Formats: sequence, structure tokens, C-alpha cells
Amino acid sequence: MGKLRAIWRKAAESVQRFLLTQTRTGIACVGLIVLAGCLTLVICPDTQDEEAPILSAARLPIVVIDAGHGGKDEGAKCKGVLEKTLTLDVALRLERILNARGFSTVQTRTEDVFIPLSERAQIANRVQGDAVFVSIHFNQGSGREIAGIETFYADNKVPIASDWTWLGLFSNAEPLDMGENLAAEVQYAVILKTGARDRGIRARHLYVTRHTRLPAVLVEGGFITNRMESHLLNEEHYAETLAAGIADGIEAWCRSRQKTVPPTLAQAP
Repeated sequence: MGKLRAIWRKAAESVQRFLLTQTRTGIACVGLIVLAGCLTLVICPDTQDEEAPILSAARLPIVVIDAGHGGKDEGAKCKGVLEKTLTLDVALRLERILNARGFSTVQTRTEDVFIPLSERAQIANRVQGDAVFVSIHFNQGSGREIAGIETFYADNKVPIASDWTWLGLFSNAEPLDMGENLAAEVQYAVILKTGARDRGIRARHLYVTRHTRLPAVLVEGGFITNRMESHLLNEEHYAETLAAGIADGIEAWCRSRQKTVPPTLAQAP
């Protein structure tokens, strides 16, 4: 790939030199010179993609996907648009995308049923091995002008009963991951994919992120009370784009973790 880029750069430079020497008026060929330069950037950008670690399916975390609300709990609603319907749609799309990329997944619900918050956390905590938790929600605001996507992570983790010793001490040797880095990667990827307004990431006192051992985030994928976003959220293409953005963020987080692992450990079976 490096040789190909060098060839394209030389070709672009040759075009520029030819245009400057063969054209009597430099102004007349400015557009063509700019075009040649743009061609260089588009065809052979200086990216680091080829240096990104190759994700091994054996080292990918299990992704617990939590479609917010459900059943009697409709969540936010506006003009017939129900949050519980949108969250399930995006959750199922996210599962399909992640499975195609080699991730194993667990869903807290796959139908329009009510699942208590405590049970959602228990489903996540029962997963054995490396895993992450992603809860999908949609927002509502007091004003129709409020819009955008935001992602939350735990302000702290609440130890569950089995994590306490008889001395009353928290038995985990290492502090639990609050999910801040995961939230940052997911938020960045979703905004990049959808072009939505970026409302950032924040630590928040949310049950499902606090009561899970896993790195956990809650994605608020837009405001159903905003006319434009409500219209977009009802479109299949946008729902698919939103799900793909979340998947991109999870994958980017996995890559960032693998970069911090020493090569000798990362190559171990």
C-alpha cells in the first residue's frame, strides 16, 4: 500500500509540473492543479489503518445489548412514536451487525416485554468471560429544539452480594471499569456515522450501568420530541446507521485495548 501511495504522489506531482510549464497563464490551470492535489489526498491518504491491530474473534468481548423499556414500560413517547419500539429495532440491528463482525451477543429482550432493571443487570453479570454492556435509549425534551445524541457511563459501580467477603470488604482485586473509554469511542463513532448533534459523554447515576460488573454505557440515540430526529428515527436507513455507529464504537474500543497489550501477550493463544 505504501508503494502504491508513492506512485500516486509522483503521478500527481508530474501533472502539476506539466500544467505549470505548459500553460501560459498560471491562473487558468489553478483549478486543475488543485484537482490533482485533491486526487492525491483522496487516492492515497496518509492514514494509519494498515497499522491497526487485527481483531481476533477469540479475543472479542461478548456484547450484552439492552433494548431499553418494553411491555408496559413504553418509555418516552411523542405523536405515536414509542421509545420501546425504537430501542428494540436498533438493538436487533446492532446484534446482526456485531455478529457479522465476529462478536458474540446477548440480548436482554428480543420482544415487546417488560424486563425489570435488576434483571437486565443480572443478565449482564451472568455472562462469563470478557464482556461489555450497551443499553439503547431515546430521549425526550421539554423543548422541540433540543436534539442530539449522548452517551452515559457509570458514576460508580455498586458491588453485588457475591462480591463481598465475610469481612465486609469488596473482593475484586482490580477496580471495575466505569465505561468512560467505551462511552467515548461509541459517542465519537455514532456522531461520525449519523452526523447528529454531539451532546457528549457524562457519568450518570443510572441503574444498569452501575449494577453491572462489565464496562457499561447507555446510548441516548436522539430526541423523539424533536421533529427532525423523530422523523429520522422512524426511517430504516437511519436506524441501521445508528446501529452501525454503535458497532463501530465497540470495535474501536476493542482495538484501543489491544494496542495497550504487550505484543507477546496479545499473540498468546
